[in-house]
Amino acid sequence: MFGKHIEIRLAQPAASDRALDEVDLSLIRELVRDGRATFVELAPKVGLSQAGVRARVQRLLEEEVVVIQAFPSAEVLGIASFATILVSLRGPLEPVVERICAMPEFTVVALAGGSYDLVCEVWCRDNEHLLETLDTIRGLDGVGLVQSNTYLEIIKEDYLIG
Repeated sequence: MFGKHIEIRLAQPAASDRALDEVDLSLIRELVRDGRATFVELAPKVGLSQAGVRARVQRLLEEEVVVIQAFPSAEVLGIASFATILVSLRGPLEPVVERICAMPEFTVVALAGGSYDLVCEVWCRDNEHLLETLDTIRGLDGVGLVQSNTYLEIIKEDYLIG
């Protein structure tokens, strides 16, 4: 449906039929806290040997249960304005979704049910840049209503599970 350059992320079962056990979940929690933790550091925290941790982490990566990646510091990158943008569409989704996904300001683009078709998060240099981004969205063919909610301050951003 969508072009190849768009990454659609849907909840899917792991590549294997193996259920995650408590050790897997502990490893995942530790990797969310620090994706650069060494196998030596992880071993005592999850009750495995260094070799056991290495094997488990490798399997979690191979089965695409986890992806280890870096999250940039917005302030260091000069990002000072964050917002959620809600978009109602008229007509087909694909052309608008492709245009929005191609814009570097958008960090999350999600199809939604309810009053809006898309829920998006943006990172902008400043409020002027945010206004320019909103104007660009409003000008896209097929876009109906656009609503933005600007973040005044991010109090908590946490991806820990359990």
